[in-house]
Amino acid sequence: MKKILPLVLLFPFCTQAAKLNVPAQYTTIQSAINAAATGDTVLVAPSNMYVENLDFMGKDVVVRTPNPVTDRFTTIIDGNQSGSVVKFISNESNAAKLEGFTLRNGTGTVRDWGYYLIQTVLSGGGILCDSPIAFGGSNIWGSSPTLSYLIVENNSARMGGGIAAWKGSYPIIENTIVRNNSCTEMVGVFRYLRALGQPPLYLEM
Repeated sequence: MKKILPLVLLFPFCTQAAKLNVPAQYTTIQSAINAAATGDTVLVAPSNMYVENLDFMGKDVVVRTPNPVTDRFTTIIDGNQSGSVVKFISNESNAAKLEGFTLRNGTGTVRDWGYYLIQTVLSGGGILCDSPIAFGGSNIWGSSPTLSYLIVENNSARMGGGIAAWKGSYPIIENTIVRNNSCTEMVGVFRYLRALGQPPLYLEM
């Protein structure tokens, strides 16, 4: 007698990217990022002020407003003089996106670049792109988000008052206004590092 075995059909398990709404579902942008998974979108209601300091936490998520082209003029993320407004410091790729905001009142984040500059630096008032370890060796892979339709203004830091993208970070910056930021140090260090073949990016305008 032949034994008849049941036929089992296996279907691949598929997940669909989620959309997390701020403030309808999450009261803050950061809480939505915390809950998001790679590939998700955090959709932020426009024409509001969000007093926050954001960290993408290594997640390739999209944080945007419904209409980034125009919403960037009315939707503000205010760093409250409490560090970088937005940090990408955990190897985020170009798939991590920030679109449609004004970023202001950031004061930078302390990074230990002693292995390279022989000093600790307050950097990236508006946006900081860096490695998860800002020290420990020369072969460091940074963070490279896509930054679109932003206004980065009225921020400050020692280096990169507006935007700082440190060694190994290659952000895509498009349709973005950087203005009225301040720093205490930039040009000399920028030229020095270019000569070494490892230029960081500092935007202070």
